[in-house]
Amino acid sequence: MRIKYSPKDSKVEVEITKIGTKATLYIRDHGIGIDDKDKPHVFERFYRSPNARESGTGLGMSIALDVAEKSNGQLILEDTTPTGLTIKLQFPHSVWKEVSSDE
Repeated sequence: MRIKYSPKDSKVEVEITKIGTKATLYIRDHGIGIDDKDKPHVFERFYRSPNARESGTGLGMSIALDVAEKSNGQLILEDTTPTGLTIKLQFPHSVWKEVSSDE
């Protein structure tokens, strides 16, 4: 499988935690990340950074934000140290529990 925005043979980390009343999904890569000046725009449909090295339509992040918001969640972008991007999806625990629980 090819990881589009990370170096060859790098890892993408996925972590799920419960913090307070929120279930949080973290997705971390170790690629080039997103410039701070581009972060406010990446959720706009069809936005492509002038520095983008890969082809794409500019729809991925806007779709992810739409899904998060329709699920009463939040999508937050953070830098991964030393390089890369962390996408943090937070959902109210009650919503997460309804989707993931067999109770």
